[in-house]
Amino acid sequence: MSYTILIGGYNQSRFGGIQELTLRNDGTLAGITALNGIMNPSYLAWLPETRRLFSVGENQGGAELALMEYEGACTTVLSRAPFDGKNVCHVGVTPDGSLCGGACYTSGDVTIWSVGARGFIREVFHKNYNRNGAVAHPHCMLPSPDGRFFFLVDLGRDCIDTFDCTGALPAEKTRLTLREGDGPRQLLFHPTLPVAWLMTEYSNVVYTLGYDDGGFTVLQRLSTLPEEYRETTYGASLAYSPHAGVLYASNRGMESIACYHVAQDGLLTPFGIVSCGGSWPRHVAVTRDGNFLLVCNEHTSALTVLPIDAAGVPGDPVASVSHKRCSFAVEI
Repeated sequence: MSYTILIGGYNQSRFGGIQELTLRNDGTLAGITALNGIMNPSYLAWLPETRRLFSVGENQGGAELALMEYEGACTTVLSRAPFDGKNVCHVGVTPDGSLCGGACYTSGDVTIWSVGARGFIREVFHKNYNRNGAVAHPHCMLPSPDGRFFFLVDLGRDCIDTFDCTGALPAEKTRLTLREGDGPRQLLFHPTLPVAWLMTEYSNVVYTLGYDDGGFTVLQRLSTLPEEYRETTYGASLAYSPHAGVLYASNRGMESIACYHVAQDGLLTPFGIVSCGGSWPRHVAVTRDGNFLLVCNEHTSALTVLPIDAAGVPGDPVASVSHKRCSFAVEI
């Protein structure tokens, strides 16, 4: 079989920031097509049922979310949602496509938009968290699997805020406060268990969190580094393979992928650390069949393909493709 992959990055123009390519079943890459219209599409969200593609435009100027109707090389921007903020770095969309959230790392702005058949309708929530002495760095705005909640992961304030989206307008509900200096960065839900994992940037830690009706409890806290490691490195991204029952966590600086066996209750057991095949692994993703780990190595400006063996261990790279400051990959 073959896979269609979309990759994004920091292209500094409205041309070629997203590329479509084919990943063959032997791990080789072919058929690169440029999708235009977005400057610095560093993070994407894909809705397979409607074939809609959401993107950030991570710029120092005004923040912007974009919605595209995916048609391969003929993909066009259907709607744009500009809002107050700088460096919008993450976009999340509810499963039914009705709400879209964005997080601005630099300015501390968070927004939620309602979405209709022809694109963005209106902003239904907006707040700047860089007030009253707080140093906010929102880095993830993720919906719950059922679409009833949005979760703001704030790297600066060391917390996860929950927004209840079941009423007429989204409303702040609860907050999970983590250790000071952790720098929480990315949240990932287990596909079937009431469990989520959280990656931190500054402490290089993976949390296992119990999940219930929009709230989290801490179950486990594990390092992504060897005990003896003392060099500077930053945690970045998580990916889960249900085929192998393995969670992968990337370290920028150590240039590595930490591997964890996932138990039946979602708890983790570390079992190895492997090379990321490049430099600065900003994002990792597993293909749906569990055969390959896709690594976006930002500093080497490449998507790198690592084969995954029967034990769930990523091997040496079998292919890579250049993409300026590659930052995100998704199989569609």
